[in-house]
Amino acid sequence: ARTLYLGHLEQANSMDPERLTPYISLADSLVDDYSMQRDPALLDQALAVVSRGIDRLPDSASLVAKRADILEARGELNAAIMDLEQMSRKYPDSVPIRERLILAYLKTDSLEKAQAAITDGIALMPGEGTWYEALGDYYSSIREPNIALAMEAYLNAYRREPTRALLFK
Repeated sequence: ARTLYLGHLEQANSMDPERLTPYISLADSLVDDYSMQRDPALLDQALAVVSRGIDRLPDSASLVAKRADILEARGELNAAIMDLEQMSRKYPDSVPIRERLILAYLKTDSLEKAQAAITDGIALMPGEGTWYEALGDYYSSIREPNIALAMEAYLNAYRREPTRALLFK
C-alpha cells in the first residue's frame, strides 16, 4: 500500500509540477520511511524530489525548509545552515526560512547567530508577534536564562498577536 501511495504522489507530481503539495507530501513520506528503515537512499530520493520542486517553484519557502530538514537528517547541518542563510538573504521576510534557520543555529549552539536572526526578524517585521515570542523562547532557554527579558519579549508578542499559548509562557 505504501508503494502505491508513493506512486500516486509521483504521478500527481508529474501531472501538475507547479503544485507544491505533491512535492512536500512525497518528500515527507520518504523522510518518514527513512526514519523507520534507516536507508540513506530514501533521503537521497527525498532530496531529489525537493530539488525538482525548487527548480519548478524557486520561491517556495516550504521546499527550502524541507531541503534543510533532509540535509540535517543526512548529517549535513552546516550545509543546511548555508542553504538557509542564502535563502534568508534572498527572501528576508520569509517566516518559515527564518524560523528554520534559527532552529539550525540553536542546534549548532550558535546562540549569537540565532539571536541576530530573531532580532533581524523583529526589525523586518515589527508587527509580527512570532519574532518576539521567539526572542522570549531564546531568553528563557539559554544557559543562564534571563526571565525579565523573556517576559518583556512575551508581552511584546502578546500585544501584537494575543494568543492563549502566550499567556502560559
